[in-house]
Amino acid sequence: MTRHDTLYKRLFSHPAMVRALLTGFTPGKWTEPLDWSTLEKMPAEFVAENRRTRRGDMVWRVRTHQDGQPVYLLLEFQSTVDRRMALRMLTYLGLLCEELSRQTGNQPLPPVLPMVLYNGQTRWLAPLDSGTLFGAYPDSLQPYRPRLRYLLIDQRRVARSRRLPGANLAAAFFQIESGASLEVFAVAVNTLHQGTKIPGMTELRRDLVLWLAAHRPLAEQALMLLESDDSKESKTMLLKRAQADAIRAMIGQMAHDALEEGERAYVEKGLQQGLQQGLQQARFELVERMLAHRFGPLSDTVRDRLAAASAEQLQDWAIALLEAPDIDTVFAHSAH
Repeated sequence: MTRHDTLYKRLFSHPAMVRALLTGFTPGKWTEPLDWSTLEKMPAEFVAENRRTRRGDMVWRVRTHQDGQPVYLLLEFQSTVDRRMALRMLTYLGLLCEELSRQTGNQPLPPVLPMVLYNGQTRWLAPLDSGTLFGAYPDSLQPYRPRLRYLLIDQRRVARSRRLPGANLAAAFFQIESGASLEVFAVAVNTLHQGTKIPGMTELRRDLVLWLAAHRPLAEQALMLLESDDSKESKTMLLKRAQADAIRAMIGQMAHDALEEGERAYVEKGLQQGLQQGLQQARFELVERMLAHRFGPLSDTVRDRLAAASAEQLQDWAIALLEAPDIDTVFAHSAH
């Protein structure tokens, strides 16, 4: 699994991203009665009756407001087309239901939504219904054809449609992932920034910073969309400025959160000096993680340099690593 794939899945390990996915990309109004404070990631490792273990990608559970009834999301990630995906989903669903039946006894099983989130380049042409994978059935046996239908979210096709929900974290993520135009990119980044400013979003915001930093093709994709050579310089500058502003804003907000959290802890002890130490440590850890995700394990020399850097240097390096080809180029940028 590549670093990009790891970061991609990590983003959908956050409840806010899953909520945006369900409210923005599933049909009907079935999400209205849900109590989002109960949204919880569940184990995705299934042990069948024969003791064999299979592992899916993700399982989420959320309960309804009125009676607390659970609803499950069975979520699988795909970067390539799998013609037999419906059979895989049928297997995972069966294993999940076996596990749920052990918990519910003779009670009815809760609803489960099987979903595939696809981010590949080519169009998804695999059947969405397992029934179509079987050959001709005699008319009298048609009722017994094995059937499971899963919901496909083909993010590149969805992102290029005009039916995206507004102010939706998942929609903004899909737009950036799919090589949006400069104008759409700027709006999408702003949506991510504004949508993660509320309390409890620090970890998601941090992972979004890491994902943006690792997403090097953004600049190249923007250049491919340019209409003329004359506009390349100005549009490239705007793109870099948008990237830099987004990273600065996210890092700044994270620093502010760290300051507030540190203040509550340190003021009680009367240790005001600890505020700035905690804030600088938060900056250091963020840039350290971004560099490691982009360039691999860091040497002791690099860690020492980060530890000795000022707040301004750390912010400049965080922005520089967006397009730097190697770690030495990152450190060639000094604080303004």
